Amino acid sequence: MKLIPLGSKKYPGNHAIVDDEDFDKVKKYKYNCVVIANSFYARRYIRDKETGKMTWIFIAEDIIGKPRKGLEINFVNKNPLDNRKENLRKRTHQANIVNSKIRNKKTQSGFKGVSVLRVHDASYFRTTIPRTVLFKNKFIAKVFYDVISVVVHKTLACNNNTEICKEARNKIIEKFEELNANRRIPHKWFESQIEKIMKEYDIIA
Repeated sequence: MKLIPLGSKKYPGNHAIVDDEDFDKVKKYKYNCVVIANSFYARRYIRDKETGKMTWIFIAEDIIGKPRKGLEINFVNKNPLDNRKENLRKRTHQANIVNSKIRNKKTQSGFKGVSVLRVHDASYFRTTIPRTVLFKNKFIAKVFYDVISVVVHKTLACNNNTEICKEARNKIIEKFEELNANRRIPHKWFESQIEKIMKEYDIIA
């Protein structure tokens, strides 16, 4: 593992991480540290051969190549300064959203995967994977999302990192399977079941 120093008067002292085998490939360039969507990135400026205008390229693109149309570079551990090959993969924009951190906790519920739904004078907290489920308590909605997102999205899942033991996860999944099998089950009943599991296993949301 090697460190590439990044230039920036506004964000001094940052480095990009690369594999030893890629160090010689990128050390000849001067990369700058920039902030995009609350995360640090390493990029350098180049001149477009066709237009003659200056544009930029990320260090990740220097390492694994520019993604084809429709794909983006995704960072497995959510750290864009970690540009080791094991942390880089090309994914669709939708997959990137799934794997992203919540960008602004002042918006909506403040939790990833949980949005606010207002119906007349009532407010509900909604999760939508793999189907819409409504909750009155946003913390219960958060716990449910953190469990079910891993089931649906597997290694791409990026949730709120609630500490939930395996037994509790399995019970929550079982209750969701009941809800999925019988669409007549009220969401209020389902929420009460998740709340009971949270109390049983002292899950702090």
